[in-house]
Amino acid sequence: MGTAGFLRLDGRPPDDLMLIFAHLQGVDCEAGNPSSRGTVFAEIGGPPDNGNWVSHLHVQAIRSEKLFQVLIENFCGT
Repeated sequence: MGTAGFLRLDGRPPDDLMLIFAHLQGVDCEAGNPSSRGTVFAEIGGPPDNGNWVSHLHVQAIRSEKLFQVLIENFCGT
């Protein structure tokens, strides 16, 4: 899948959303550092980062509390 990036929007529950960006390369940010509108934090990956498909980006919006539940269920085997 290449690299993924997670961006937490500055909202209050129930609008506390996380954006997930998948198939990235050249990520230029660090966890926990705030960013401002218009900041470039990564590039779209080429075919190796996209399962050998043409360059594309997946973006998903999910509520923060749901994100952790989904990650634990899908990647921690519970």
